Amino acid sequence: IPLGRWVLSEACRQAAEWQQQIPVARDVAVSVNVSARQLQRPELIAEVEDALVASGIAPAALTLEITESGLMEEKDVAAAQLEDLRRLGVRVAVDDFGTGYSSLGYLSSLPIDILKIDKMFIDGVSQGPEDSAIAGAVGKLANALGLTLVAEGIESLDQVVALRGMEFQRGQGHFFSRALPAEEIAALLRKARI
Repeated sequence: IPLGRWVLSEACRQAAEWQQQIPVARDVAVSVNVSARQLQRPELIAEVEDALVASGIAPAALTLEITESGLMEEKDVAAAQLEDLRRLGVRVAVDDFGTGYSSLGYLSSLPIDILKIDKMFIDGVSQGPEDSAIAGAVGKLANALGLTLVAEGIESLDQVVALRGMEFQRGQGHFFSRALPAEEIAALLRKARI
């Protein structure tokens, strides 16, 4: 719990620093993983508010990512917490979709904004209709529900092309960049022409 609180505060602080120091980064946002244990604690809402106030970033610049299994533990408590987080203006993402319970029913009942489809469903998207069927079907469902769709684990241009055809709005993976320290991200942002 203390480590999760520190990560949340540090991510917001870093986003604020990038927004203030790099003109093209004024709308940069950060995502922070939240564990099932954190989500079940009533103090989470106050901790998120504190991190936002201390950093000065807009709530919309923060996305909290929660795994499917984390959402399904004490579902009523999780749903109430997510509602409170969204009232703050924070965005909520389901991370690693397809690796946990994979209940399509909860997608429409939980207050979420973003659906991140796990890499195992992305790996074969450029290899034909059978390998891309699940990603395509989940993508259509997410789009019908008004969720932002993110493909995880993109490693090739062929995957990017296939995913664009399936109406994925965002992607992440080694094709774009490996994980970087803050200074290197700042350097990339300074070179960006957004």
